[in-house]
Amino acid sequence: MKETQQTNSKSLLLRLWATLASMKFAIWLLIILALISVFGLFVTEFLPDSPMASSWAEFVWTKLGQRGMTLLRDVGLTRPFHAPWYRVLIGLLAVSLLSCILQRFPGVLRRLKRGPISIDKNALRELPLHVEIAGVSREALAAHWPARFSRLQETSEAGELWRGECGQYAHLGPPLAHTGMFLLALGAFLASLGGHAFEQGGYPGETVEAPQIPFALRVDSFRVEYYPLAPGQRVLVGGELLGQILKRASHGAWLVEILGQEGMSERIELPEAMLKNRFDPEFDSGNIRDYIATVSVMEDDQVVRRAHIEVNHPLRYKGWRIYQSSYEPSRPRIAARFETASVEVLQASDSSVIDTIALPFQEEVSFAGTYSMKTADFYPDYRRGSGEDYSLSAQMNNPALRVQILQNGQPLGSTVLFQKFAFHGGFGVKTPFLFRILDITGLVATEELRTVFQFRQDRGGSVIWAGFIAMTLGLLLAFYMIHRQLWVWIEPLPDGRVRAFIGAESARGAHHFEREFHTIVAQMKQ
Repeated sequence: MKETQQTNSKSLLLRLWATLASMKFAIWLLIILALISVFGLFVTEFLPDSPMASSWAEFVWTKLGQRGMTLLRDVGLTRPFHAPWYRVLIGLLAVSLLSCILQRFPGVLRRLKRGPISIDKNALRELPLHVEIAGVSREALAAHWPARFSRLQETSEAGELWRGECGQYAHLGPPLAHTGMFLLALGAFLASLGGHAFEQGGYPGETVEAPQIPFALRVDSFRVEYYPLAPGQRVLVGGELLGQILKRASHGAWLVEILGQEGMSERIELPEAMLKNRFDPEFDSGNIRDYIATVSVMEDDQVVRRAHIEVNHPLRYKGWRIYQSSYEPSRPRIAARFETASVEVLQASDSSVIDTIALPFQEEVSFAGTYSMKTADFYPDYRRGSGEDYSLSAQMNNPALRVQILQNGQPLGSTVLFQKFAFHGGFGVKTPFLFRILDITGLVATEELRTVFQFRQDRGGSVIWAGFIAMTLGLLLAFYMIHRQLWVWIEPLPDGRVRAFIGAESARGAHHFEREFHTIVAQMKQ
């Protein structure tokens, strides 16, 4: 009874192995996975994972209901590439391909080791390609044996057999292709398990570190490159008006549409010097050509690699891909100073000018007897947000000074003075004066933007690449290398010469080898 059970169990395992090692089984799995892949490309449109995705998503969720959509999501129909049943199919395909490889690869290795098969004279004369020549010397045959063919010799009483082959590595094509497909399936299985992805960045000089990555990334520099002036760009005209370039009017001039008051627009030809296509991140983002970061990869506080990261050109290191994701234009790090600001002091009661002072950067200057003024901060492009003052850029789009007002050395408060606006100064400070900036000289301003990187580590990426290479190499061997065999049976003649029976065959049929065969025969007859 035990023997019968063991026999049945062994027979079941053999049948299972034969099924898994069958190419027919693997092909059916490939067809099923191909259909699922096509379905997966469109499933997010027809079965959205969230009702907030679009109006169609809201409609689908309303029709199917929360319970119905939850059921579809639980069984993995809304995200098929990450569903457990998809992983089972991919894993089954990988096992099937591995079974095919294990079953066939040893035979291929034995075939390569064995070399060209032995054949007798009668079998040689039945080949599609064969010919008989007589009256030639054995030395001439040996001298004209094609060098691309290997040659093995067998001697018997009946005669001598030379056998050779060329393109024998074509036998490795199918196993290599199967190995590549196995690695692709394995990589797809690993990729379906998910990977790691997060975003982090920093200003130039800062180091990006995270527990997920086995290295640190120091930001050496970061810059945003803008396109040259071109039609379609939004521009700042004369530092005040917003416009859009329509076309080039002449050399050094452009036709610009300027939006005026009450929605009215005006088209005017303007010189290039009056137009700026970098002026405000909220409006000029369409003019950006590239973001470029220069980074140093750090390990144990040592620089192991330097690289540039830009859009569509990530840095690859230790299985991680680091993309230039975005940047934060709203809060750049600005270092700005000037030599002297010319400030006009006015009487608040009648706006009469009582003094004009030259205010050096961060130095205190007296005016109107007991009063004095000192620069606290300089903002080339003044903005106010979240209860604080900051500069949006290093460009002089909206220059402003925060100054401190003192009387008899005692602080009265601070106020912001603007250069481009008529309502200047006096706000928040109890003094009988108003202030107006006339000019600012000796401007020096630098801007550092915070870059944002996306760190990605996809499982199975290297396995997929290895599979792609192996499959490509296997297909090249299988389709572009032809296995050919050549035999020469030699019989001695009474005059010391020999009779040779030459035969050949090709793995793809006689017509693939016929011309080459006749060339070889013609050379051997010489």
